Amino acid sequence: MVSEQEKQAMEKAMAALNFSDNPKTKTVNGKKSHTNPDVDAMMKILENFNSATNSATAKTIKEQGVASTLQRKSENSVSVGGLFEIKIEKEQWNKKRNKNYYSIFNKDGVCMFENVALFESAMFIVKNLISEDYKQAENVYKLDQNYIKYLRDMRFAKRSEDPIMEAKYSDARYKMLEVKEQLKKCLFD
Repeated sequence: MVSEQEKQAMEKAMAALNFSDNPKTKTVNGKKSHTNPDVDAMMKILENFNSATNSATAKTIKEQGVASTLQRKSENSVSVGGLFEIKIEKEQWNKKRNKNYYSIFNKDGVCMFENVALFESAMFIVKNLISEDYKQAENVYKLDQNYIKYLRDMRFAKRSEDPIMEAKYSDARYKMLEVKEQLKKCLFD
């Protein structure tokens, strides 16, 4: 049971929180404010914080729609917005490593690009297909195919300790990294 003293203390606390019947409050332009400027400053900070969090929450909710377009259909495929499917194919390179290749299919199941070496390239190709920039999608695919060509050259040249093969390995590695930089340039331009 609540005593009369506790009830009065609670009413006093609620009145203070609501600025009602408090000698430390004043009414300015029909709005109650506290006579202590520190309290008003803290109130302004809390209002700004509340406004910022509401804005950030709204932005996050809008962006979730973009993130939800990428869905894993199975262990070996990813759906992008229901428009395209990226199928993952694994190739065993040696006892320890596998190389993933990606094939891009439209919603009708027609293969549009095959054996894409980098997942980033596959996603960028799909992005360009969605925005109907077919020329850029084709350019990214060609760069990606050059990348895998040099990667394979490196793979086979590395097995030998012959100086000529070492030179081929270094050359292929340099060219592969050069192509990768060109791909990055496409992605961020």
